[in-house]
This record gives sequence, structure tokens and C-alpha cells, in this order.
Amino acid sequence: MIKSKVLRLESSGNEIGEVLEEAEKFAKDIGLSERESRRLRLMVEDTMSMIEAVTGEIDLHLSFIERDAGYMIHLETDTFMNLQKREELLSLSKSGKNESAVGIMGKIREAFEMTFLMPNLLAGQEWATAASPAMLMGMPGDIGTGGASDYINTVYWSLSKYRSSIDTDLTDEEVKEAAWDELEKSIIGNLADDVKVGISDNHVVVDVYVDKK
Repeated sequence: MIKSKVLRLESSGNEIGEVLEEAEKFAKDIGLSERESRRLRLMVEDTMSMIEAVTGEIDLHLSFIERDAGYMIHLETDTFMNLQKREELLSLSKSGKNESAVGIMGKIREAFEMTFLMPNLLAGQEWATAASPAMLMGMPGDIGTGGASDYINTVYWSLSKYRSSIDTDLTDEEVKEAAWDELEKSIIGNLADDVKVGISDNHVVVDVYVDKK
């Protein structure tokens, strides 16, 4: 298994050049085609845009990891945060306002932020339905604690589950059509096979899964 070096980022997203350079090196190391390398670059740019929109200043670590089926973009940060940031996120979750969650990357970003609010942040504990990022954000289809993933002990939000929930949980045809349209217009929504947001020990994790075509 090939893994890139781990890049330390700030949520300002200013390190895009360094990340793209490492992505290009990783693509060569695992033998991606030129077309697949371009797809990786597009997803990196989309991911960095999401990082830039994260509330407040957070130190993050990003790496690229080879998998049997393909590769993943692995993003993580410590679950510890200052009181002010926790209060800001808690206020957002209680108000039910998610106007800033525009597009799929907006939803992923808010799931990432809301995961900080999980009680005690202990992987494997059974949370009440209303405590999940999906429900806090008013999104269809709560996956609860989900299941173990490659680098995530407890999954709280998954793009694949969100996709399947559109047809099963949404009854209004206009809302359903808008949700699919949102997915089709998203780079990550189109190119990634899955995105999982969850907890790994004392880290909040976002993993973007891509299978080799």
C-alpha cells in the first residue's frame, strides 16, 4: 500500500499548491492514467474549497492512501477545540439553520463540523437519532453510528447513504429532483464513489473514496 506524506493544513486553504503537487506525485506512484490524475486534481481542488469554508481556524492533516480498489483522500483533525468554536457549532445545530450548506461539499463540510458535537466523541457508542450530523442538518436518511471503515471507527455521514436516501426518504418530487441535480453538479458527487465523515479515536475524519475505473 502506498501512502503519501501527511500534509499539515490550516482551514484557510492556502496550501493548495503544495497539496496539488503531492497529489500529482501520488498519482504517478500508484500508476494512475492521465485521465484519472485529472480527476484526482479536480477532487483535491473541491476538497480544498471545503476546507477553506470550515468555520474558524482548524489544523488539519491530509494524505493520499492507496486501496485495493483504488485510493482515498484522507483528511483528519483533532476533536479537541476551543469553547468558542464548540458554542458556535452548537448554536447552529440548535437553530436548525443550514443556509450555508450549499451543494454537496457544503453538506460534507457541515457534517464534518457537526461531528465535533457528538457526545463524548467515543467511537462505537450508540447515540440518539437526533444527535447525528445528518439529523442536525435536516438531511434525509440518518445512518446513526454506521459501521467501521478503513480509517474511521464510527461513520456518522456517508455520501453513498445520502444518495440512496434521496429516492427512499424524499417524497416531494421537486425536492427529490433538486437533490439529484445538486449531486450531478458536484465534482465530488460525480467523481467520488463515496465520502464518509466520522470519528477515528480522537480525530474527526473525512475520507473520499475513489475506485479505479
